[in-house]
Amino acid sequence: MTNILDIEITYIPPKMELEDVMNQIHDSFSSTPFYFTEDFCFAVREALINSLEASKGLSAENQMIFIHATYDNNEAVVEISELGKPFDENRINFSKETTFEDVLYEERGRGLLFINLFTDEFTFTQNYEGLKIFTLRKKG
Repeated sequence: MTNILDIEITYIPPKMELEDVMNQIHDSFSSTPFYFTEDFCFAVREALINSLEASKGLSAENQMIFIHATYDNNEAVVEISELGKPFDENRINFSKETTFEDVLYEERGRGLLFINLFTDEFTFTQNYEGLKIFTLRKKG
């Protein structure tokens, strides 16, 4: 069985704007029967912002962010992978236990809360070479 949607995007921050990448992802999901396009794309945008921040200051070739988006069997999946700075995996567990009231007046720190709110599941892995993969899933 083939996916209804299966796209790959190589996002190169110095050469591409985040909004252009998000428009491509949004338009792709809008062409499917996926019901939660707006919310899910908001979560994807927050994950991409985290990846952008992790890649600041790295060489141009290490700033590339790879995005793989699929929609099949009533489920949207986006994998975001990059070689940016290491990510504290405890932040993910913390974000799943934190409420918006806890960080309402903070300057930063709400992105993972939005991701948790607008996805059914999100996971994070990083390997010994520094590759980080953030996966977001939503049924609909």
